[in-house]
Amino acid sequence: MTIRNNKFIKAGLTLSAAGLMFLANDTEASASSNWAPRTVLEIEEDINEAKANSDEDETLEYTFQWGDTLWGVSQATDVSVDKLVKVNDIDNRSLIQVGNTVYLSKDSSVISVEKEEDVVSYDVSTDDVKETETPDEVKEAKKEKQAAAEKAAAEQAAAKKAEEKASTSSENTSSEQAGRWISVEATAYSRNQASLSNFTYMGIDLRENSRVIAVDPNVIPLGSKVFIPGYGEFVAGDTGGAINGTRIDIHMEDLDAAWSFGRRQMDIQILD
Repeated sequence: MTIRNNKFIKAGLTLSAAGLMFLANDTEASASSNWAPRTVLEIEEDINEAKANSDEDETLEYTFQWGDTLWGVSQATDVSVDKLVKVNDIDNRSLIQVGNTVYLSKDSSVISVEKEEDVVSYDVSTDDVKETETPDEVKEAKKEKQAAAEKAAAEQAAAKKAEEKASTSSENTSSEQAGRWISVEATAYSRNQASLSNFTYMGIDLRENSRVIAVDPNVIPLGSKVFIPGYGEFVAGDTGGAINGTRIDIHMEDLDAAWSFGRRQMDIQILD
């Protein structure tokens, strides 16, 4: 956007903003230990950057920042504080409030400023600043800004939802991998008992893999990996005539250990 009247730009930006965008009182500004006034050069650089970023057919936009002061804007725009106060009927000279955006019309004659949800425009082509109708180009710029904000909010909400879904999915996967816990009555047996074979119902050779438990396949599917606290991981690879419901029989290579195990109530974890 080509700016033909720099003083109108400066005056318009300041005049429109100064009366509508400042904190309630001086103590509100000084209450923040992080607050520091911006320099005149910083304000000028931002206004010039806003100009440089505006195409010839676009409305110039400038958003006020934390630390912009009425005095600083006055110095950056060559418009006296007294004049700004008089024209805009300002009661407080402390701070311009951040976040609001001002718009400059293509012919530099009208300045528009965001006020809550609306845009208020002023004719600054003469010293007698008056409220006027908002140009169509400013209305369009405002609509585009609102649409961009809504799109960004929608994208943020979608990203958050996707993140929550992924987190839930991850938790469910982790839960599935961890498996379910059940309470069982456990006994123990050993292939070294005279009446027993070296092979399980599933054909597992206990001499090669002794970490097997007998289960009721209706409760714990054969082939499942099962974790038994204090003993480690076993495979459900055997059955037994007395092993029904939530009963299990743990194979132990040491016959004495199997005898001494006795009968116990315990919680076990089915891993898969």
